[in-house]
Amino acid sequence: MMREMTVQEFAQEVKNMAMEIMPEEFEGVMAEMSQARVRYDEEDEELIFYTGDYNHGGNASMTIKTEVVESIYKDEDGYHFTLNNDVTFYVSETPVLSGGLNDLLDKPSHHQCELARALTKSTAEDKQITDDILSMKKSVWYTICKSLDEILKEHSEPFNIGQEQMLKDFRKVAGMNRVDEASVCIAYMSWKHSKKAEK
Repeated sequence: MMREMTVQEFAQEVKNMAMEIMPEEFEGVMAEMSQARVRYDEEDEELIFYTGDYNHGGNASMTIKTEVVESIYKDEDGYHFTLNNDVTFYVSETPVLSGGLNDLLDKPSHHQCELARALTKSTAEDKQITDDILSMKKSVWYTICKSLDEILKEHSEPFNIGQEQMLKDFRKVAGMNRVDEASVCIAYMSWKHSKKAEK
């Protein structure tokens, strides 16, 4: 069941949660944030998404004025934002591509496939992505993801500059392994999540 809510209701509902923020459309103005907190500044009437300690600047932050928020809808997956410049993004309480490499590479969910398609601008069907992932051993995916991580680090740029380069890197790796870039994205996000969990 989908329901609409105000900015203030959203801020109140999620104030004690760690959130994942995933852009649904990439226009170079939104960035993915993991384990973010949400704060509402009543004086400036703006939402603040931040990671780390907000009082010390946080590690990353994003502010959105209340007046530019056209709508917020909540469903079973999370919160869907639409801003007045047609930017949309999705906020969820749990990691959007969660699970260790072994869990996720068994069979990705439809939602995970949708997110990977949005990230990579792919048109691959769920079945193709699943077939891609199951076509190689997990140890092979691990090696691919480790190599891709090094490539992405070399090409590290601010999000609005680095997005196209990241897509090129995903496509290059996908082409070399004869799989879709959305499949590479799911494997890589899973691998990154499993590496974080080890720390």
